[in-house]
Amino acid sequence: MERKLSVISKAHPILLFDGECGLCQASVQWVIRHDKKRKFRFVSLQSPLAQQFLKEEKSIPENCDSLILLENGKAGVYSTAALRTLRLLGFPWSLSVIAFVVPKGLRDFIYRLIARYRHRIIASKNECIIPEKGQESLFIDGAQAES
Repeated sequence: MERKLSVISKAHPILLFDGECGLCQASVQWVIRHDKKRKFRFVSLQSPLAQQFLKEEKSIPENCDSLILLENGKAGVYSTAALRTLRLLGFPWSLSVIAFVVPKGLRDFIYRLIARYRHRIIASKNECIIPEKGQESLFIDGAQAES
């Protein structure tokens, strides 16, 4: 029986990311480098597991191809997902929570503007990220999500 991503996220925060986006892949590698406690797990939005989750999860905007953070069974998107990810990485990255004083609408506008042009910022890749040696366990696929 397949375990739901929201259940897994109670043990580990999960970042769903666009696996065909160069900026998104670079962001995932950045999080891995700074996640000293190996808290995070990662799932490509193109995976069947993520697609099933997106179909079932009503709190996520339709056609969301942005960073999604699942933490303790709850989903966050756009700037909120990015800021919560930084908070979870600990000091000094957790200082970014000061950005929560900026109204969510403005934060999300800036986030979406960057997201709209992300394929121009860093060249897109047509294949999903291949974990480096020692990172394999950080990426969830359908087989890892089965109980």
